[in-house]
Amino acid sequence: MSPPVWALLVSVTHYFRDDMPPVEGANNDAMGVKDFLRRSKGVPEDHIKWLSNATATRKGIISAFKTHLIDNSQIKYGDAILFYFSGHGSYYRAPPGWIVNEEKAGDKDQDDTVEAILPWDEGISYDGDLYPTCAIPDRTLAVLINEVASSHGNNITIILDCCSSGHGTRAGMGDEPVSKVVLERKRVILDGEELFPRSVSPDTLTPLRTDIDSEILTGPHSPYSPAVPLPPDQVVDPTYDSTTDTDPVNEDRPHTPEQLPFDTFDKHVSTQVHARSQELAKAKRTGRFRALAANHVLIAACKPRERAFGGKFGGLLTTTWLSLMRNKSIRPQTYAEIVKQINLRFSALSIPEDGSPLGQHPQCEGVVRDRLIFEETMIKEDHFQATRVEGEKELFRVDAGMIHGVVEGSSFQIFALDTSLLGTELGTATVEKVGATTSVVHAPSSSEWNLPSDFATYTAAIVQKPRLCYTISGSLAAMDPETLEKFYKYLKDTPALEKAKDGDEDAVELHFYFRPDGKNIELRRLDPLLSVLPNPTPLITAEDIEETDLSKVLFGMARFNWLLSVTNATHPFAGQVTFEMFSLGGGSDSSLGFLERGEHPVEMVNGDIEVEEDRSYAIVLRNNSPMDLYAQVVYFDVDTYGIECLYELANDTAINFPAKGVLQLGGSRDLVWPLTYYVPEPESRSTLLVKVFLTQRPTKLSMLSQGALVGPITERERTNNTGGADTEGLWDTFIQRVTVH
Repeated sequence: MSPPVWALLVSVTHYFRDDMPPVEGANNDAMGVKDFLRRSKGVPEDHIKWLSNATATRKGIISAFKTHLIDNSQIKYGDAILFYFSGHGSYYRAPPGWIVNEEKAGDKDQDDTVEAILPWDEGISYDGDLYPTCAIPDRTLAVLINEVASSHGNNITIILDCCSSGHGTRAGMGDEPVSKVVLERKRVILDGEELFPRSVSPDTLTPLRTDIDSEILTGPHSPYSPAVPLPPDQVVDPTYDSTTDTDPVNEDRPHTPEQLPFDTFDKHVSTQVHARSQELAKAKRTGRFRALAANHVLIAACKPRERAFGGKFGGLLTTTWLSLMRNKSIRPQTYAEIVKQINLRFSALSIPEDGSPLGQHPQCEGVVRDRLIFEETMIKEDHFQATRVEGEKELFRVDAGMIHGVVEGSSFQIFALDTSLLGTELGTATVEKVGATTSVVHAPSSSEWNLPSDFATYTAAIVQKPRLCYTISGSLAAMDPETLEKFYKYLKDTPALEKAKDGDEDAVELHFYFRPDGKNIELRRLDPLLSVLPNPTPLITAEDIEETDLSKVLFGMARFNWLLSVTNATHPFAGQVTFEMFSLGGGSDSSLGFLERGEHPVEMVNGDIEVEEDRSYAIVLRNNSPMDLYAQVVYFDVDTYGIECLYELANDTAINFPAKGVLQLGGSRDLVWPLTYYVPEPESRSTLLVKVFLTQRPTKLSMLSQGALVGPITERERTNNTGGADTEGLWDTFIQRVTVH
């Protein structure tokens, strides 16, 4: 049973200042969120507080945080809490002494940017107040969230549909000076609706004072030091103009337009950031907040140096989020999955004038982003949906099959979703029947698993058992004996590794060669797919053995080889699906180009498609078969043993690769961003393996992904039936080598 939900909604369509552009659709956003909570989630009216326009003042927002959320005795520990904001966002240069991110301290482009949401009364000078009203900075929100978590637990959701809603700065507001309230507006049309960015220029806003919100930032849940009180003779006249007046303390020093009126206070105020406890010292900045990494999930409208768009109907983020939340085919409805689906939809949007990508990529931040939304149950990315087979007490249907490497006799861990953090692990079930994308697994009797009758939702994780056959040679005696002993222990502790026996020479995939220097071990690849590639031989150093969990690296390498080798030996679509690459022209930063009729694909040389470093490309797949298919594309990075899903399906997607159809990835509605590649230094050539997965039913491949394990970490820009297994479903894979030079 889902926990009760408590929500604080804030929306500002029209600001008090006449020169502040309206935020089209902001109130429609909040109204839609409230309607969703009331109708779809059954949230009582008194659990929702909505501040809009003139009620969304700075004091009103902070006061509602305290009365409706922090000090609300009706909220029980573990109840779901939502803070939602739709309006303008912006950024500021941090006041003197404010260190935004200790890890970036010293980097002038990153260590002094403070992000903020703009209340309705930004810029108003109230009677009795010394200064005009300013925005609410990210650190104030962070401490308020910490206070909510301290009182009511970490089931907290933050949704910010505004610019500057992720860490960093936004496009057009970084190093380029902006002197107008309204930023240069990109005209974006979506279904006939004109969209505008939800941001204003920071140099038109009331500057942040060093001592702003000191009563909040000095509390027990704050990682920030208290501000030193300002000497009475140093109080700045509220009519003081920082762009024209001289410094009120040192009149001989005139101000430049870039300086804030509070930049003289650094002589009297010290606000060095420090940790109040060991826990807070380890807290990392997640998204826009320096709140504790595990106490909330943030859904931000866009990434750094991007803009968030909205129209009269509402913000793109909010309208898409609400649509997906009402879509029952999205399974599971975790924060990470929903935001992934939003990004898949946004990837098809472009600016009509020049066809360039919209460039808005929502973020999902937080340690617990794999939780079900508004619940505490976690669903990991590598878990598949599982359902009980009707009429069969001991059978489950799992949405994973041969294309995921499942065979008869494979095992799954079965979880029942409940209110515990990761769900309740019921036990291990064995695959009895396997199809292209689904399996039927046999579980022990319900009594043995003690399975309650009211459980209706389950997940399953493949018990992965890759095998990597290896041999060893070289100057073993040259290595330090203790280091060598650790290396052998890693080999023993990695269940995926299997030392070759006499007669197993043809099965060997990896050879550990100890160099005479006693410090390096070459990982010579003998796998038929990898041994022919020009990529450099990976090395394990003595330092790696001493400082790295080598067993994880070796298991990941075995997993890489295993997933790369998974294929259908019958290859039902051989010769019917083709793979081509086209140059889009220019570098990765140039204007996006499109394929033109008659343009020839990149030439293939000895089975390799050869591309140039830093040029823009598109992958074009052609389905010449008579069958409608689902296509997904995965990168296997031979240099690092990383695996990345370049293009995967939305859970509820329509067929993306119809019979006689074409799928273009890069410079298209399916994947807007062009594909660019580069060679890791100091090499001159590098080969990437691109694996195409073809199925007749949609299936999830995100479980394939794994981070870089060795070598340079290269960034490649791109950007419910309950029956048996689908034994009749066709599936296939093929691999294309792409060599970069």
